[in-house]
Amino acid sequence: MKDQIKAVVFDLGNVVFHCHFEAVVDHWAEAAKLTRAQVLAGLEAYGDEFHECFERGEMEAEEFYAHLSKAIGCALPHEEFETGWNNIYGAPCEGVADLILSLKKNYRVLALTNTNAVHAKVWPQRYEKELAGFERIFSSHEMRLRKPEPAIYARVLEYLQLRGEQVLFLDDREENIAGAARAGMRCITVRSPEQLLREVRSLGLV
Repeated sequence: MKDQIKAVVFDLGNVVFHCHFEAVVDHWAEAAKLTRAQVLAGLEAYGDEFHECFERGEMEAEEFYAHLSKAIGCALPHEEFETGWNNIYGAPCEGVADLILSLKKNYRVLALTNTNAVHAKVWPQRYEKELAGFERIFSSHEMRLRKPEPAIYARVLEYLQLRGEQVLFLDDREENIAGAARAGMRCITVRSPEQLLREVRSLGLV
């Protein structure tokens, strides 16, 4: 595989930096004076469609927050929603920034992330060191596509001017890995920073 790979594409959340959705729910629950269970129940009952639209850039932040307010049954101020929404970000994944720089010596290294306009104001600043090694970061809300839609992988391959089998794709979500595999990419499902580093090394890429 080493001789075939020309580029490595990273997901961001829980691959380059940790994400903790429970911290989002905790903030909203406290601000709305609801229990965590009530907030979660509202979100689950309302479904993911509005979130997916937000990640495709098809919905403005104010409309997204209005949907969230309806979902949890409490009209929180925009500032409280935004603060809670950005609480998702945790510490960088240990060793991954160095891995990106090591890979960059011999391979093209990019990122492909499902994100939104509100989060995209935060993670480029908070994780500047971790993201510095990427040639380019593809963001779903700018592309009007989201993983695992086939067109998003095709867009990355078109940019790289490479075949799927020449690209190694790293993601923590099985559905996104499946989408990349259907595009012909080599894949590693990321379960921890230690496992990711171990598998990349086992392939002889660093």
